[in-house]
Amino acid sequence: MFRLALSLALFFASPAFLFSQTTFGSITGTVTDPSGAAVSGARVKATEKNSGYSYQTQTNQEGNYTVPDLREGDYTVAVTATGFQEADVKDIKLAAREIRRVDVALQVGAVSSTVEVTATPAAVVETETARISQTETSMQLEDLPLNTRSVTSFLALVPGVGQATTVTATYRFNGSRRNQSEFTVDGISNITYNGTQTSPLTNYLESFQEVRIDSADNTADAGAIGQVMVVSKSGTNQLHGSLFDYYQTPAFRARNFFSPTRATGINHQPGGSIGGPIVVPHIYNGHDKTFFFYDFETSRGSQTQNLINPTVPITPWLTGNFSSLLPGTVIKNPVTGQAYPGNIIPASQLNAVSLAIQNRFYPVQNNGSTTTLAPRNYVTTLTHPFDPNTYWSGRIDHRLSDKTFLFARYTWQR
Repeated sequence: MFRLALSLALFFASPAFLFSQTTFGSITGTVTDPSGAAVSGARVKATEKNSGYSYQTQTNQEGNYTVPDLREGDYTVAVTATGFQEADVKDIKLAAREIRRVDVALQVGAVSSTVEVTATPAAVVETETARISQTETSMQLEDLPLNTRSVTSFLALVPGVGQATTVTATYRFNGSRRNQSEFTVDGISNITYNGTQTSPLTNYLESFQEVRIDSADNTADAGAIGQVMVVSKSGTNQLHGSLFDYYQTPAFRARNFFSPTRATGINHQPGGSIGGPIVVPHIYNGHDKTFFFYDFETSRGSQTQNLINPTVPITPWLTGNFSSLLPGTVIKNPVTGQAYPGNIIPASQLNAVSLAIQNRFYPVQNNGSTTTLAPRNYVTTLTHPFDPNTYWSGRIDHRLSDKTFLFARYTWQR
């Protein structure tokens, strides 16, 4: 099965342009003097540590300021005003869609002096909104004791979030219906139908920078009770790379409490990534402006890691013979859309590695001799024990001006 996702986003960092599924956050606050009075006209500059992107604004008559449309990342806020020392607030961790409050108290003195303050890296409570959220970076997800590299496995650890019993690729948030949630990758919907997400695109952590889950009281731009936002990685001013193999074997696997033995199967998930500024010696210097990121991952190994499911395909189906299906059920070639005569797939079209068949049935009950079928759109995949999966993603970021930047991401999964 092939999954191809191409996303191209052009963001204008100006309040005049608003997007319903933006991933941007904001830094807001109040600037005061030693007596607590508001300082108007103070210059506020927010700089992202890894990319060097900077954004500027000024406080209003009440001393309030807001720096909108900021990418997630680590920020420093510098505030200057005539007659006051410069104040630098460092180590501000801004998550996707977060509205972070940073109040600054200026000290009287020469402008040439600087007062440095270290902020709490991540806000414990987002005081500017009523929503309940949880954010994890890719490094935090990788450090969790989970036996998978899928983003969705993290949802089982979030309070109030549960997997729907009818369709496994959907989730319920604090009792919501399965079609009342939204999954996005870089602000683009990853939902195919009725709350069902395109799971293969979120099964590889190395290409993701951050995952944010808003489980209640979402703001109006979300449009759903539960919102899961995945943000892809981008390059930075420093050249970074990784090389790994996520290895699973029975010796490392914990025993299921209800099983007398450990689950079988060996699985490898090797991969690597590289990202940094685009630099062409003597021609172009992309520091603080243009970045690239590339990620390649694959998984291979035995998939027989679960207890036997009592509902299994009957023997003829394994050879491509579906002639025993209910009247009116038609097996079609998923590529050409043409029906197979007699619902029998020719042996020449069977593959030793994998076989994906689109049909209109799913097994409901198997009592040992009879399989009951019910009409429904469904995709059945018969997977060889050593079927490889391949995933790669590339992203390019470029800042055109102080108010305009764009990025393009291309993702391919087999």
